[in-house]
Amino acid sequence: MQNLKKLMAMMLMLLSVFFIACDDDESTELTTDEVKTELTSLNTDMSTYLEEMANSDGMKAMEILMNMPTPFTDGKTTSSSVIPNIKNFLLPLKPEKIKSVSSNHFYFEDWIGTYTWDIEHQMWVPEFGVPTDKIIIHFPTEGSTTNDATITIHDYNEIEITEYDDEYQEYYRDYYPTAILADLYVNSVKFIEIDVDATWITTGDNAGEPSSLDLSVYLTPFTFTGNFDHTSAAANIDFAIKYNDESIFSAGVNATFENDDMEFPLTIGGYIQLLNVKIEANADIAGIETVFANETYTTADEISDAINEEIDAVVYIDGAKVADIIIEFATTAGQYSIPIEIEDNIYIYINIQFKYTDGTIEPAAPYFEGFVTDIENFISFLDDSY
Repeated sequence: MQNLKKLMAMMLMLLSVFFIACDDDESTELTTDEVKTELTSLNTDMSTYLEEMANSDGMKAMEILMNMPTPFTDGKTTSSSVIPNIKNFLLPLKPEKIKSVSSNHFYFEDWIGTYTWDIEHQMWVPEFGVPTDKIIIHFPTEGSTTNDATITIHDYNEIEITEYDDEYQEYYRDYYPTAILADLYVNSVKFIEIDVDATWITTGDNAGEPSSLDLSVYLTPFTFTGNFDHTSAAANIDFAIKYNDESIFSAGVNATFENDDMEFPLTIGGYIQLLNVKIEANADIAGIETVFANETYTTADEISDAINEEIDAVVYIDGAKVADIIIEFATTAGQYSIPIEIEDNIYIYINIQFKYTDGTIEPAAPYFEGFVTDIENFISFLDDSY
């Protein structure tokens, strides 16, 4: 499991299992029915944005370029990692998993020049060294009889990392970008701009995982920014997606660990937001583990009270708290219970409840199924791309 994905997965665990809300936040004036409506529509609204992102004109143009012969060939090398790596960083949710298919390192300086698609003869016409500092590619979009699209690669660098495939029991080479600066225009209108600066772990069990990442992507009308830092036994991550100027997704997570392999978290804190629904949480993971290991807690209520001391979390809509989320432990399973094995084949069950401002209590799980699905899609993106 990659470290970036691991950090997000732990935050998801925190938010989907240990929802304990603070009691001293200002509550919203929304009625219980209005809160339910907002939560119910969350997944539908988010899915609409994701579909628009995947089907944007910029992504369609990149798909066309991906399916064309590579302009970078010397007669022996028939493919390169540069175009797949650019596309791989564009779509922050639900991307196709793209592995570099090049058998050779892509050296940016060797390919500087202009590459124009000859529509009549279905081939690239290169002009090497013109201009002298970038790569320009002219190509047609779907249905066009002219080269109406231009992608300019202002900078690109990558490193080769050798990794071991457990399934096939063999080593393979892959190419990870350390710098990308590129843009794409169609009929003189900017559709894409991407800026990536990354460092990667090159040896050991964590080879191929990022140690730092700064990312900025414009995919009209979406903007995606992100950064990740992993130093010693601490890590933090921040990502955000905007539709025009409206935030539709954001996440910020920080964590500390027993050591730099990120296997055993000590603390986790941060937030995850979809559209106008935001969850903030902080947890002392080491303290929670101590609770479960403490044999003096003999009832479900005692365990619940002890864990409540280790976690703070709250849910907001439009910046105001809409409900407390309370946790209940039980010895028998309910419809939405989450089982926790405390000894071999001995379980207790967690029930997560919404407590609205009018005192109404109901299971939280039905409302958060869509929320968690979208977060899991984001985690899959991190796993596939980084």
